[in-house]
Amino acid sequence: MAQALATAELLSKYVVQRELPDEVWMWKFERERRAMMRDSRIVTSAALWLASHPRVASGAYQTMRTAPALFRHFVGVCGGARKLWGMQPVSDT
Repeated sequence: MAQALATAELLSKYVVQRELPDEVWMWKFERERRAMMRDSRIVTSAALWLASHPRVASGAYQTMRTAPALFRHFVGVCGGARKLWGMQPVSDT
């Protein structure tokens, strides 16, 4: 749901711009959308990979149990609130 809302917000910024032809702003929007979703896609792919490798998954889940901040970080990445690595967005809270 968070990804859909973020994508809709991004799209609205492009739709109101009338200076560029449709095919130009659509490609710009798509590149920015892919960049915005990149971290979430990486975490999702890793989770799916872990699902097919139970022995590795067991260790990963144990690590997240002992380090809840790591689990929170991954949830934040999937929700679009955090980046996977690098500088994190500033929170309004």
